[in-house]
Amino acid sequence: MRKYNFLKSFLILLILALIFYSVIGKLAGFQDIKLVFQKISPVFLFLALIAWLLTYNACGLKLKFILETQGYKIKFLELLKFGALGAFAIHFLPVGNFGESALIFYLLGEKGIKSTSSLALFLIRLIFDYLAFFLLFSIALISLPVHPSLNFLTKLLFGIILIALISGIIYLQYTLQRPQKFIKIAKPILKNLKKTLNFLKNNYEEESESYIENLTQELYQEILKVVKIKRALVWLFIACLLYWSLDALVLYFSLVGLGLALGFNAVFFSYAISMLLGIASFLPAGIGALEGSLILLLRSFSLDTTLAAFSVLNYRFISLWLAISVGLVAFYSLLKNNKGFPQVFLKDSAKIENK
Repeated sequence: MRKYNFLKSFLILLILALIFYSVIGKLAGFQDIKLVFQKISPVFLFLALIAWLLTYNACGLKLKFILETQGYKIKFLELLKFGALGAFAIHFLPVGNFGESALIFYLLGEKGIKSTSSLALFLIRLIFDYLAFFLLFSIALISLPVHPSLNFLTKLLFGIILIALISGIIYLQYTLQRPQKFIKIAKPILKNLKKTLNFLKNNYEEESESYIENLTQELYQEILKVVKIKRALVWLFIACLLYWSLDALVLYFSLVGLGLALGFNAVFFSYAISMLLGIASFLPAGIGALEGSLILLLRSFSLDTTLAAFSVLNYRFISLWLAISVGLVAFYSLLKNNKGFPQVFLKDSAKIENK
């Protein structure tokens, strides 16, 4: 990734932010700034910052629990660095989680971890991440039986998503007991993934069938290695629950810091809906869509619009802009030290072909 492409992405995000935040400011009535200074409580805003810092610990723990099942040990401080870079990459690199995974994939490769181990890690982490998210969301839905946004169709939709995630875990367990079935399903997915990564690196060479076959079989063994250790999966799920709860706590403390009283279940409900709308918008970091929907949802709980808007912007300042600032330094250093985008897939390809 070249520097001018990175700067271009940053400028686009910054321009979008200025446009949307200006619109939000007019709608929310930011002219009543005195009210904000009258209500502000630095203690709770500081707690929001602490909660944000702890999200990196949760990210590190998610990686730690899976890597240890695969026989790898990395210093926790290194895993915290991965968490900081991941939080940055998920907003900047292509396709959200894919961009984050590609960057951490490279970092793990630099630590001597096989590509198949990393792929197994991302697959299992992704499943448990979203299972934890929708479980917490379901609890919030159940605990808020009456709300304008909570019609039967909404509850049914997210109930179906939760059931689909649980079914996905059961199906993964089923396919792991049938190696040939797993390989048949995974081969085309890995082939397309490799094509996508090659495209991003301007490499249009087709991988051989033997390479994809070996990669799939290794991936199967790595996933099997992880899922056999049930205790690690329990701890992974707890770390995923911790991550989402801490990120929502940043919003909760931002609200309380401006004198807005709202139960954590209502905060998580609003947080989850706006997070999904931000992802669905396909805008970089969900800029505008996430903030706007979150303010509207908080207003539906009869919160003051101006204070709610400032609380949301404080949350986004910490979870987005502060995360970008921290990750930016680390990411720039990574590119500078390694002279460009990671080539770990090509290295692993050569290793497998030479077997």
